[in-house]
Amino acid sequence: MSVYGALYSAVSGLKAQSTSMGIISDNISNANTVGYKGNSAAFSTLVTAPPSRGSYSPGGVLATTVQNIDRQGLLQASASGTDLAITGRGFFATAAAIDADGRPPLGVERLYTRAGSFTIDKSGNLTNTAGGYLLGVPVDTGVDPATVALLPTAELRAINVGSITGSARGTSTISLGANLPATDLVSPTGAATVTGGVYEFTMDTDKQAAGVVEDTQAISITLQNGDVYTANILTRNTATGYEAVIANITATGTAPAYTGPAEVALGTFTPQDGIATNFDFSATVQFAGGVGSVQFAGSHEGVIVAGAGVPAATYVETTAPTVANNLVTGIRMSNSTGTAASNSTNARLDLSSTTGGLQAARSTSVLIYDTLGVAHNVELAFVKTSANNWDVFITKMTIAGKVGSDGLPVDSISGTSTNSFVNADGTLKTDTTALGSVAGTGLSARLGSLGFTTDGSFSNFTMDGDSILNPASATAGVPLNGLGSTGAANFNPDISFGIAGTKSGVTQNSDDFAVAFVNQDGIKFGYRTGVVIDEFGVVRAVFDNGQRLAVAKIPLVNFANMNALQARTGNVYAETDDSGSATTNFAYQGGVGSITPNAVEGSTVDLAEEFSDMIVTQRTYSANARTITTSDEMLAEVINLKR
Repeated sequence: MSVYGALYSAVSGLKAQSTSMGIISDNISNANTVGYKGNSAAFSTLVTAPPSRGSYSPGGVLATTVQNIDRQGLLQASASGTDLAITGRGFFATAAAIDADGRPPLGVERLYTRAGSFTIDKSGNLTNTAGGYLLGVPVDTGVDPATVALLPTAELRAINVGSITGSARGTSTISLGANLPATDLVSPTGAATVTGGVYEFTMDTDKQAAGVVEDTQAISITLQNGDVYTANILTRNTATGYEAVIANITATGTAPAYTGPAEVALGTFTPQDGIATNFDFSATVQFAGGVGSVQFAGSHEGVIVAGAGVPAATYVETTAPTVANNLVTGIRMSNSTGTAASNSTNARLDLSSTTGGLQAARSTSVLIYDTLGVAHNVELAFVKTSANNWDVFITKMTIAGKVGSDGLPVDSISGTSTNSFVNADGTLKTDTTALGSVAGTGLSARLGSLGFTTDGSFSNFTMDGDSILNPASATAGVPLNGLGSTGAANFNPDISFGIAGTKSGVTQNSDDFAVAFVNQDGIKFGYRTGVVIDEFGVVRAVFDNGQRLAVAKIPLVNFANMNALQARTGNVYAETDDSGSATTNFAYQGGVGSITPNAVEGSTVDLAEEFSDMIVTQRTYSANARTITTSDEMLAEVINLKR
């Protein structure tokens, strides 16, 4: 009967609209749920086949739920570095439980979500708001994340950032940018002082013929590098008086030939008749190749006696000449006053000298790290040896921030306030045995020689074969295994002074000495301060030393029919037969989307649309209810026919 059919059809309508209202209600309640995918109701007819073409049998309506999982939600910025959003296809893989190795135990289902709001639990695992563990591919320390092999879903493990501790890295490369003044004078690497004896003489005035030598004193000169020369101090007449010169400078043994002026004037003087006259002389002789200079100082005292019968000349040497080392060189260390040589760690490089005429110090400090992460201050010194050429030295190396009981910095090798790179007299240990006697290496503090082109560009760096820093030598390096040191491996970095033919590093121009940059790749020990995740899904632990170590890589899981996934509590989905099997790919690969860090995917619910659908559902529900009451009235009329 059609009236009964209408009644039952209206009842099915009530049920269908109730289902629709339930879906709308669920959508509205999850309007602010991160990663939530709004559902919708789909209606289909229930048809009862009529017995004949002239009759009609009402059927009804059936409501089914349609999942819109593939709908993209709007991205919302977040301040949390562990919040992630997916743009495009893909899900994050999670598990409700893991074992000690981070693997989901047997029987624990993998669940998938677009809700990327993750936090770090007490064990260091990344978890979502439902307590599920985020799964990914572990990255071993030091491995480039770009080379990590993809794993299938069943082999993914929980991402843990709590198990990684702070680490340190020793300095292996140093790059330096600086300008060395082209106007600097060549600085000798050694010097000696000759103090002449005191000579007393008398002579007759008629012996003052020009050019007559009145006195000859032989001297011997020994430079700092061991070269020995002989010379004469000559006193002779001129047309107007007397002059003193240094002449006949001759190399002995293996010393290189002297190529300077044949004579170096000490000064002129004029004795008075019958009166003793004192004459002080002074001069500096510079030797070729910048190997040294000699400062001369002395005194003559003479008297002229007039009249015939006086001896032509009489001389009495009252004090013999002496030669002494005078350490006013480019590789000398002096104390704070600059008046004495010093091998203390607080000594400074001293290139200035009132007697040698040398330049001010050109040095800079570089902060480096040993293999244990301990910081050291290394002082590099630059000494001009000839036009467009400079020598490079290490003048000291101290443990940063550490002072001894005397309040002085602690030497990195000895662990005391004695500078291991400096001899007791303040000279640098530039021979192959001096530094070895302290450090056990037998290497030199002289690193090598810098060369420049005529336009000031860096040309080359020639490494000293005995340099204590020589990356090509397995036995080189500053030893740090002494009792007072840190116990780290030998410090032996590669120092880059620039690219040949360019001004990208150290230059030699007319400006003042200035350091533009000092870069090194060492890192002190650090503690984890946070976590960052990039667009490729690489999870990195951040340390207070600036280091960022990759610990895992997050893959995205895809399905052939993601709308057929089964929704579970916690805004997660489970794989079904209709969804197809899970496949994993890293971001931007295999058809999956990308990962946006510091963002979450918002709910796809549109409140305006939901309220509009609610109005339609309500009216439709009311109409079905009216159909029932009308059908009831019609049945009542049928019953009343019997009365």
